[in-house]
Amino acid sequence: MLEEMYVYFDMPEPAYGIQLVYDEHEYPELVTVVRDGDAVLIPSGYHPNVAVPGHRIAFLWAMAAHREVEDRQFGVVHVQRGFQPVAAQPQNVRK
Repeated sequence: MLEEMYVYFDMPEPAYGIQLVYDEHEYPELVTVVRDGDAVLIPSGYHPNVAVPGHRIAFLWAMAAHREVEDRQFGVVHVQRGFQPVAAQPQNVRK
């Protein structure tokens, strides 16, 4: 079992962000506003976040696991279906 946590920092007023946590995007488990000092526990799934325009989002990422070797796989990225990177082809590049 793996769990993650984001702790938000260096986001002075009026800055804030939006955090989502979900396994299936149609049924999010959490959609919340995050501000400086907030912490969000992420038991599984996808967890995108975004800052409001004109501000940045900053967070410390922590990871915990019951079985260190089996559960903690640093550098493994699971991209949500439909959001895979598109290869740089001439028709995909803005001019």
